[in-house]
Amino acid sequence: MMLKLFNGLNGIFYLAWGVWGVFSPHESAKLMGWDVNTLLGMHEMRATWAAFAMLGLAIMFASLGKNQQRGTAFAIVMGTSGLFIGRSLALILDGAGPSRTYMELAVEAFIIVLGLFLLRRAQTISAD
Repeated sequence: MMLKLFNGLNGIFYLAWGVWGVFSPHESAKLMGWDVNTLLGMHEMRATWAAFAMLGLAIMFASLGKNQQRGTAFAIVMGTSGLFIGRSLALILDGAGPSRTYMELAVEAFIIVLGLFLLRRAQTISAD
């Protein structure tokens, strides 16, 4: 039940984040600190955010199933770990970042730890 909630909430987040970015590319680019002053930049922004939206939709559909919860949660943990590792490497290779980077790292660390905890709990429950 908790994995289903974890997965569903992540799906809603990615869907909402993606839809917002598709229809508000200038605002999302500004939030991310990106410059999209070219037509190609706008196309790439919309494509990237549409991929986030579709990922969120896929996660939401997977969260409705009965047998897909652990695999879906594992995929969320792995994807979030990629974001965390990328930001951590950026701090090491590029130097200290803006305060938003540290906030994002904290949220990602929370999602990773929570996901791993729920996966471990689900494994323990199914082993009983």
